[in-house]
Amino acid sequence: MFKKSRVIKRRPDRWRIGESESWFSHMSAQGLHLNELNLEYAYFTKGEPEQYRYRFDYSDFASERREFYHENGWDLAAYDQDIGVYRSLKSVDAPELHTDPIETSHALRRLKNRSVRSAIGVVVAVSILFLLYSAFSRSVSGNRALISMLFLVQTHGFVLLAQFLALLNFVYLSVKYAVSIALLYISLREGREIDHNADWSPALKRKKRRTTLLLSAQLCVIAILLGSLVFSSSAILPDAKEDIVYKTYIIGAIRLADIESDGRLLRREVISSMSGKDIGNFIEFRQTPLTAFYIVVTENGAVPGRQWADGKHEEIGPVINAAYEPYLSYTLYKPRFRFVADALYRELVSQKETWSSKTNSSISEIYEYLEFERLIIQTFHDSQEKTDLPRIGILAMTPDYIIDLTYRGEEDLHTVLEAITDSLI
Repeated sequence: MFKKSRVIKRRPDRWRIGESESWFSHMSAQGLHLNELNLEYAYFTKGEPEQYRYRFDYSDFASERREFYHENGWDLAAYDQDIGVYRSLKSVDAPELHTDPIETSHALRRLKNRSVRSAIGVVVAVSILFLLYSAFSRSVSGNRALISMLFLVQTHGFVLLAQFLALLNFVYLSVKYAVSIALLYISLREGREIDHNADWSPALKRKKRRTTLLLSAQLCVIAILLGSLVFSSSAILPDAKEDIVYKTYIIGAIRLADIESDGRLLRREVISSMSGKDIGNFIEFRQTPLTAFYIVVTENGAVPGRQWADGKHEEIGPVINAAYEPYLSYTLYKPRFRFVADALYRELVSQKETWSSKTNSSISEIYEYLEFERLIIQTFHDSQEKTDLPRIGILAMTPDYIIDLTYRGEEDLHTVLEAITDSLI
Protein backbone atom coordinates (compact mmCIF):
# COMPACT_ATOMS: atom_id res chain seq x y z
CA MET A 1 0.00 0.00 0.00
CA PHE A 2 2.89 2.37 0.76
CA LYS A 3 5.90 3.26 -1.37
CA LYS A 4 9.28 2.12 -0.11
CA SER A 5 10.66 5.64 0.32
CA ARG A 6 11.52 6.25 4.00
CA VAL A 7 11.42 9.43 6.10
CA ILE A 8 12.93 9.86 9.58
CA LYS A 9 11.68 12.49 12.03
CA ARG A 10 12.32 13.27 15.68
CA ARG A 11 9.33 12.06 17.68
CA PRO A 12 7.67 13.54 20.78
CA ASP A 13 8.99 12.20 24.07
CA ARG A 14 7.87 8.63 24.75
CA TRP A 15 5.80 9.59 27.78
CA ARG A 16 3.61 11.96 25.74
CA ILE A 17 1.09 9.32 24.68
CA GLY A 18 -1.80 11.49 23.49
CA GLU A 19 0.51 13.91 21.68
CA SER A 20 2.28 11.03 19.91
CA GLU A 21 -0.98 9.47 18.73
CA SER A 22 -2.19 12.84 17.43
CA TRP A 23 1.15 13.48 15.70
CA PHE A 24 1.16 10.08 13.97
CA SER A 25 -2.35 10.85 12.63
CA HIS A 26 -1.18 14.26 11.41
CA MET A 27 1.80 12.68 9.60
CA SER A 28 -0.44 10.10 7.90
CA ALA A 29 -2.63 12.95 6.65
CA GLN A 30 0.57 14.31 5.03
CA GLY A 31 1.28 10.95 3.35
CA LEU A 32 3.84 9.73 5.91
CA HIS A 33 2.78 6.52 7.60
CA LEU A 34 4.40 5.16 10.76
CA ASN A 35 6.62 2.15 10.18
CA GLU A 36 9.13 1.97 13.06
CA LEU A 37 9.97 3.65 16.38
CA ASN A 38 12.98 4.01 18.67
CA LEU A 39 13.72 6.23 21.66
CA GLU A 40 14.43 9.36 19.62
CA TYR A 41 13.03 8.93 16.12
CA ALA A 42 9.99 7.76 14.20
CA TYR A 43 10.39 6.16 10.77
CA PHE A 44 7.73 6.68 8.12
CA THR A 45 7.06 5.28 4.68
CA LYS A 46 5.71 7.60 2.00
CA GLY A 47 2.29 6.89 0.55
CA GLU A 48 -1.02 8.48 -0.25
CA PRO A 49 -2.45 10.77 2.45
CA GLU A 50 -4.81 8.82 4.70
CA GLN A 51 -6.96 9.67 7.71
CA TYR A 52 -5.69 7.24 10.36
CA ARG A 53 -6.23 6.97 14.07
CA TYR A 54 -3.27 5.69 16.11
CA ARG A 55 -3.40 4.08 19.55
CA PHE A 56 -0.77 2.76 21.97
CA ASP A 57 -1.54 -0.59 23.51
CA TYR A 58 0.24 -1.73 26.70
CA SER A 59 -1.00 -5.30 26.67
CA ASP A 60 1.17 -8.27 25.79
CA PHE A 61 1.91 -9.17 22.17
CA ALA A 62 -0.05 -12.40 22.10
CA SER A 63 -0.93 -13.39 18.54
CA GLU A 64 -4.56 -13.91 19.58
CA ARG A 65 -4.76 -10.29 20.73
CA ARG A 66 -3.26 -8.95 17.50
CA GLU A 67 -5.71 -11.08 15.50
CA PHE A 68 -8.60 -9.79 17.61
CA TYR A 69 -7.53 -6.19 17.02
CA HIS A 70 -7.20 -6.86 13.28
CA GLU A 71 -10.71 -8.27 13.11
CA ASN A 72 -11.94 -5.09 14.78
CA GLY A 73 -10.18 -2.78 12.29
CA TRP A 74 -6.83 -2.16 14.03
CA ASP A 75 -3.51 -3.16 12.44
CA LEU A 76 -0.11 -3.14 14.11
CA ALA A 77 1.91 -0.17 12.76
CA ALA A 78 5.08 -0.30 14.86
CA TYR A 79 6.63 -1.37 18.15
CA ASP A 80 7.76 1.12 20.77
CA GLN A 81 10.08 -1.32 22.55
CA ASP A 82 7.47 -3.79 23.89
CA ILE A 83 4.50 -1.47 23.38
CA GLY A 84 2.34 -1.89 20.31
CA VAL A 85 1.21 1.05 18.20
CA TYR A 86 -1.93 0.26 16.20
CA ARG A 87 -3.70 2.25 13.49
CA SER A 88 -7.12 2.21 11.91
CA LEU A 89 -8.70 4.20 9.09
CA LYS A 90 -11.11 6.76 10.45
CA SER A 91 -13.59 5.75 7.75
CA VAL A 92 -13.77 2.25 9.23
CA ASP A 93 -15.00 3.74 12.51
CA ALA A 94 -13.41 0.90 14.47
CA PRO A 95 -14.21 0.68 18.20
CA GLU A 96 -11.55 1.98 20.60
CA LEU A 97 -8.98 -0.54 21.81
CA HIS A 98 -9.77 0.41 25.40
CA THR A 99 -12.92 2.23 26.48
CA ASP A 100 -12.51 1.92 30.24
CA PRO A 101 -9.66 4.02 31.77
CA ILE A 102 -9.40 1.72 34.77
CA GLU A 103 -9.03 -1.28 32.46
CA THR A 104 -6.31 0.62 30.57
CA SER A 105 -4.51 1.30 33.86
CA HIS A 106 -4.30 -2.44 34.52
CA ALA A 107 -2.48 -2.92 31.21
CA LEU A 108 -0.26 0.10 32.01
CA ARG A 109 0.82 -1.24 35.42
CA ARG A 110 3.50 -3.49 33.89
CA LEU A 111 5.05 -0.56 32.00
CA LYS A 112 4.88 1.68 35.10
CA ASN A 113 6.72 -0.83 37.29
CA ARG A 114 9.37 -1.48 34.67
CA SER A 115 9.99 2.22 34.01
CA VAL A 116 10.35 2.95 37.75
CA ARG A 117 12.83 0.10 38.17
CA SER A 118 14.76 1.26 35.12
CA ALA A 119 14.92 4.87 36.38
CA ILE A 120 16.14 3.78 39.80
CA GLY A 121 18.78 1.58 38.15
CA VAL A 122 19.99 4.44 35.93
CA VAL A 123 20.22 6.89 38.85
CA VAL A 124 22.09 4.38 41.02
CA ALA A 125 24.48 3.40 38.20
CA VAL A 126 25.31 7.01 37.27
CA SER A 127 25.73 7.94 40.94
CA ILE A 128 28.17 5.04 41.45
CA LEU A 129 30.13 6.08 38.34
CA PHE A 130 30.32 9.66 39.60
CA LEU A 131 31.46 8.59 43.08
CA LEU A 132 34.06 6.22 41.63
CA TYR A 133 35.41 8.95 39.36
CA SER A 134 35.48 11.45 42.24
CA ALA A 135 37.36 9.00 44.45
CA PHE A 136 39.79 8.16 41.65
CA SER A 137 40.45 11.79 40.72
CA ARG A 138 41.06 12.69 44.36
CA SER A 139 43.45 9.79 44.83
CA VAL A 140 45.37 10.72 41.68
CA SER A 141 45.30 14.52 41.66
CA GLY A 142 43.77 15.69 44.90
CA ASN A 143 40.84 18.04 44.40
CA ARG A 144 42.09 19.45 41.13
CA ALA A 145 39.56 17.75 38.86
CA LEU A 146 37.23 20.76 38.70
CA ILE A 147 40.05 23.15 37.82
CA SER A 148 41.46 20.72 35.27
CA MET A 149 38.09 20.55 33.53
CA LEU A 150 36.91 24.15 33.68
CA PHE A 151 39.91 26.44 34.13
CA LEU A 152 42.90 24.65 32.65
CA VAL A 153 41.08 22.84 29.84
CA GLN A 154 42.65 19.42 30.19
CA THR A 155 41.70 17.13 27.32
CA HIS A 156 40.51 14.25 29.50
CA GLY A 157 38.54 16.67 31.66
CA PHE A 158 36.50 18.05 28.78
CA VAL A 159 35.87 14.60 27.34
CA LEU A 160 34.49 13.63 30.76
CA LEU A 161 32.42 16.81 30.88
CA ALA A 162 30.83 16.04 27.49
CA GLN A 163 30.09 12.50 28.67
CA PHE A 164 28.65 13.85 31.91
CA LEU A 165 26.23 16.10 29.98
CA ALA A 166 25.05 13.12 27.94
CA LEU A 167 24.63 11.01 31.09
CA LEU A 168 22.74 13.82 32.80
CA ASN A 169 20.32 13.99 29.86
CA PHE A 170 19.88 10.21 29.98
CA VAL A 171 19.10 10.34 33.71
CA TYR A 172 16.58 13.14 33.12
CA LEU A 173 14.82 11.18 30.36
CA SER A 174 14.68 7.98 32.45
CA VAL A 175 13.29 9.73 35.53
CA LYS A 176 10.89 11.89 33.52
CA TYR A 177 9.56 8.83 31.69
CA ALA A 178 9.01 6.90 34.92
CA VAL A 179 7.29 9.83 36.65
CA SER A 180 5.08 10.60 33.63
CA ILE A 181 3.96 6.99 33.21
CA ALA A 182 3.24 6.79 36.95
CA LEU A 183 1.15 9.98 36.78
CA LEU A 184 -0.70 8.63 33.71
CA TYR A 185 -1.39 5.42 35.62
CA ILE A 186 -2.84 7.39 38.53
CA SER A 187 -4.93 9.51 36.15
CA LEU A 188 -6.38 6.41 34.49
CA ARG A 189 -7.11 4.85 37.86
CA GLU A 190 -9.12 7.96 38.71
CA GLY A 191 -11.22 7.50 35.55
CA ARG A 192 -9.68 10.20 33.34
CA GLU A 193 -9.16 9.14 29.74
CA ILE A 194 -6.13 9.79 27.53
CA ASP A 195 -6.63 12.75 25.19
CA HIS A 196 -6.01 11.08 21.83
CA ASN A 197 -6.18 14.46 20.05
CA ALA A 198 -3.74 16.35 22.27
CA ASP A 199 -1.79 19.17 20.62
CA TRP A 200 1.55 17.66 19.61
CA SER A 201 3.26 20.90 18.52
CA PRO A 202 4.32 22.16 22.01
CA ALA A 203 5.70 18.71 22.89
CA LEU A 204 7.92 18.66 19.79
CA LYS A 205 9.06 22.25 20.40
CA ARG A 206 10.05 21.47 24.00
CA LYS A 207 11.99 18.41 22.91
CA LYS A 208 13.71 20.38 20.15
CA ARG A 209 14.76 23.09 22.62
CA ARG A 210 16.14 20.54 25.07
CA THR A 211 18.01 18.66 22.36
CA THR A 212 19.39 21.90 20.93
CA LEU A 213 20.52 23.03 24.39
CA LEU A 214 22.32 19.74 25.05
CA LEU A 215 23.94 19.71 21.62
CA SER A 216 25.00 23.37 22.00
CA ALA A 217 26.58 22.65 25.36
CA GLN A 218 28.51 19.70 23.97
CA LEU A 219 29.62 21.73 20.92
CA CYS A 220 30.82 24.50 23.26
CA VAL A 221 32.84 21.95 25.20
CA ILE A 222 34.40 20.68 21.96
CA ALA A 223 35.04 24.23 20.68
CA ILE A 224 36.78 25.25 23.92
CA LEU A 225 38.85 22.08 23.87
CA LEU A 226 39.88 22.54 20.24
CA GLY A 227 40.62 26.22 20.88
CA SER A 228 42.90 25.33 23.78
CA LEU A 229 44.72 22.81 21.61
CA VAL A 230 45.25 25.42 18.90
CA PHE A 231 46.75 27.82 21.44
CA SER A 232 49.06 25.33 23.13
CA SER A 233 52.59 24.19 22.42
CA SER A 234 55.53 22.54 24.10
CA ALA A 235 59.27 22.67 23.57
CA ILE A 236 62.58 21.58 25.02
CA LEU A 237 64.00 24.12 27.44
CA PRO A 238 66.96 26.03 25.99
CA ASP A 239 70.34 25.48 27.58
CA ALA A 240 70.93 29.13 28.28
CA LYS A 241 68.88 31.32 30.59
CA GLU A 242 66.71 33.58 28.48
CA ASP A 243 63.30 35.25 28.55
CA ILE A 244 60.44 33.07 27.41
CA VAL A 245 58.04 34.87 25.08
CA TYR A 246 54.42 33.79 24.73
CA LYS A 247 52.47 35.98 22.28
CA THR A 248 52.70 39.49 23.77
CA TYR A 249 53.82 38.29 27.20
CA ILE A 250 57.48 38.10 28.21
CA ILE A 251 57.74 35.53 30.96
CA GLY A 252 60.87 35.40 33.08
CA ALA A 253 60.80 31.68 33.68
CA ILE A 254 62.53 30.36 36.77
CA ARG A 255 65.47 28.09 35.99
CA LEU A 256 67.60 25.90 38.19
CA ALA A 257 70.48 28.31 37.55
CA ASP A 258 68.46 31.05 39.28
CA ILE A 259 68.31 28.95 42.44
CA GLU A 260 71.52 26.93 42.47
CA SER A 261 74.63 28.80 43.56
CA ASP A 262 77.10 26.22 42.21
CA GLY A 263 78.43 27.54 38.91
CA ARG A 264 79.23 24.02 37.70
CA LEU A 265 75.53 23.23 37.24
CA LEU A 266 74.75 21.41 33.97
CA ARG A 267 71.62 20.13 32.36
CA ARG A 268 70.84 16.45 33.04
CA GLU A 269 68.93 14.88 30.19
CA VAL A 270 66.24 12.31 30.97
CA ILE A 271 65.86 10.31 27.76
CA SER A 272 62.62 8.44 27.12
CA SER A 273 63.13 4.81 26.13
CA MET A 274 60.03 5.06 23.92
CA SER A 275 60.65 8.26 21.96
CA GLY A 276 64.36 8.80 22.52
CA LYS A 277 63.64 12.43 23.44
CA ASP A 278 64.55 14.42 26.52
CA ILE A 279 61.48 14.36 28.77
CA GLY A 280 63.17 15.89 31.80
CA ASN A 281 63.64 19.42 30.43
CA PHE A 282 60.64 20.98 28.73
CA ILE A 283 58.23 23.89 28.79
CA GLU A 284 54.56 23.80 27.83
CA PHE A 285 52.40 26.82 26.98
CA ARG A 286 48.63 26.86 27.01
CA GLN A 287 45.95 29.51 26.68
CA THR A 288 42.39 28.96 27.90
CA PRO A 289 39.20 31.04 28.03
CA LEU A 290 39.76 31.79 31.72
CA THR A 291 43.55 32.08 31.73
CA ALA A 292 45.55 34.46 29.56
CA PHE A 293 48.15 31.70 29.64
CA TYR A 294 49.75 29.18 31.88
CA ILE A 295 53.11 27.50 31.47
CA VAL A 296 54.53 24.30 32.89
CA VAL A 297 58.30 23.99 33.27
CA THR A 298 60.31 20.90 34.23
CA GLU A 299 64.10 20.97 34.53
CA ASN A 300 66.72 18.47 35.73
CA GLY A 301 70.31 19.37 36.56
CA ALA A 302 73.58 17.85 37.75
CA VAL A 303 76.79 19.17 39.28
CA PRO A 304 79.86 17.13 38.22
CA GLY A 305 81.79 15.68 41.16
CA ARG A 306 79.31 16.86 43.79
CA GLN A 307 77.28 14.56 46.02
CA TRP A 308 74.31 15.12 48.30
CA ALA A 309 75.29 16.36 51.77
CA ASP A 310 75.10 14.12 54.85
CA GLY A 311 75.39 10.97 52.76
CA LYS A 312 71.93 11.27 51.28
CA HIS A 313 71.29 9.30 48.14
CA GLU A 314 68.60 8.10 45.77
CA GLU A 315 67.76 4.43 45.39
CA ILE A 316 66.57 3.43 41.91
CA GLY A 317 65.99 -0.29 42.15
CA PRO A 318 69.33 -1.91 43.04
CA VAL A 319 71.24 1.25 42.03
CA ILE A 320 72.30 3.78 44.68
CA ASN A 321 72.82 7.25 43.25
CA ALA A 322 74.52 9.81 45.51
CA ALA A 323 75.29 12.35 42.75
CA TYR A 324 73.85 15.80 43.37
CA GLU A 325 71.06 16.15 40.81
CA PRO A 326 68.68 19.02 41.60
CA TYR A 327 65.22 19.17 40.10
CA LEU A 328 62.71 21.96 39.46
CA SER A 329 59.06 21.78 38.44
CA TYR A 330 56.69 24.70 38.42
CA THR A 331 53.54 26.00 36.85
CA LEU A 332 52.86 29.69 36.32
CA TYR A 333 49.26 30.81 35.81
CA LYS A 334 47.97 34.19 34.68
CA PRO A 335 44.19 34.16 35.25
CA ARG A 336 42.05 36.63 33.31
CA PHE A 337 39.72 37.39 36.22
CA ARG A 338 40.10 37.71 39.97
CA PHE A 339 37.37 35.18 40.75
CA VAL A 340 39.21 32.63 38.59
CA ALA A 341 42.45 33.33 40.48
CA ASP A 342 40.74 32.88 43.86
CA ALA A 343 39.03 29.64 42.81
CA LEU A 344 42.22 28.26 41.28
CA TYR A 345 44.26 29.11 44.37
CA ARG A 346 41.72 27.39 46.66
CA GLU A 347 41.81 24.26 44.49
CA LEU A 348 45.62 24.15 44.52
CA VAL A 349 45.69 24.62 48.31
CA SER A 350 43.27 21.71 48.61
CA GLN A 351 45.57 19.66 46.40
CA LYS A 352 48.54 20.47 48.63
CA GLU A 353 46.56 19.46 51.71
CA THR A 354 45.53 16.17 50.10
CA TRP A 355 49.09 15.25 49.15
CA SER A 356 50.35 16.38 52.54
CA SER A 357 48.07 13.83 54.20
CA LYS A 358 49.48 11.09 51.96
CA THR A 359 53.16 12.00 52.24
CA ASN A 360 55.48 12.75 55.11
CA SER A 361 55.08 16.50 54.77
CA SER A 362 53.41 19.50 56.37
CA ILE A 363 52.16 22.80 55.01
CA SER A 364 52.10 26.25 56.53
CA GLU A 365 50.61 29.52 55.26
CA ILE A 366 52.45 32.83 55.35
CA TYR A 367 50.77 36.17 54.65
CA GLU A 368 52.32 39.25 53.02
CA TYR A 369 55.78 37.83 52.38
CA LEU A 370 57.85 39.79 49.86
CA GLU A 371 55.64 40.42 46.80
CA PHE A 372 53.13 37.65 47.57
CA GLU A 373 49.53 38.13 48.62
CA ARG A 374 49.35 34.54 49.81
CA LEU A 375 52.03 31.94 50.29
CA ILE A 376 51.92 28.23 51.15
CA ILE A 377 55.11 26.37 52.10
CA GLN A 378 55.16 22.59 51.96
CA THR A 379 57.97 21.01 53.97
CA PHE A 380 58.96 17.37 53.46
CA HIS A 381 60.28 15.56 56.53
CA ASP A 382 62.90 12.82 56.56
CA SER A 383 61.27 9.45 57.12
CA GLN A 384 64.32 7.59 55.80
CA GLU A 385 67.38 9.67 56.65
CA LYS A 386 69.56 8.71 53.69
CA THR A 387 67.03 8.31 50.89
CA ASP A 388 64.74 11.32 51.42
CA LEU A 389 66.30 14.08 49.38
CA PRO A 390 65.54 17.66 50.47
CA ARG A 391 62.46 19.08 48.78
CA ILE A 392 60.43 22.27 49.04
CA GLY A 393 56.90 22.87 47.78
CA ILE A 394 55.68 26.44 47.25
CA LEU A 395 52.29 27.81 46.27
CA ALA A 396 52.34 31.60 45.87
CA MET A 397 49.84 34.18 44.68
CA THR A 398 50.50 37.72 43.44
CA PRO A 399 47.97 40.23 42.00
CA ASP A 400 48.71 38.88 38.50
CA TYR A 401 50.07 35.35 38.86
CA ILE A 402 49.81 32.06 40.72
CA ILE A 403 52.97 29.97 41.04
CA ASP A 404 53.00 26.29 41.98
CA LEU A 405 56.60 25.09 42.43
CA THR A 406 58.48 22.03 43.64
CA TYR A 407 62.26 22.19 44.12
CA ARG A 408 64.57 19.33 45.04
CA GLY A 409 68.00 20.58 46.03
CA GLU A 410 70.11 21.98 48.85
CA GLU A 411 69.43 25.71 48.49
CA ASP A 412 67.35 27.24 51.28
CA LEU A 413 63.75 28.45 51.16
CA HIS A 414 64.64 32.15 51.06
CA THR A 415 66.79 31.64 47.95
CA VAL A 416 63.93 29.91 46.15
CA LEU A 417 61.44 32.64 47.08
CA GLU A 418 63.80 35.35 45.89
CA ALA A 419 64.20 33.53 42.56
CA ILE A 420 60.41 33.51 42.16
CA THR A 421 60.01 37.23 42.88
CA ASP A 422 62.96 38.12 40.61
CA SER A 423 61.38 36.18 37.74
CA LEU A 424 58.14 38.15 37.99
CA ILE A 425 59.70 41.61 37.96
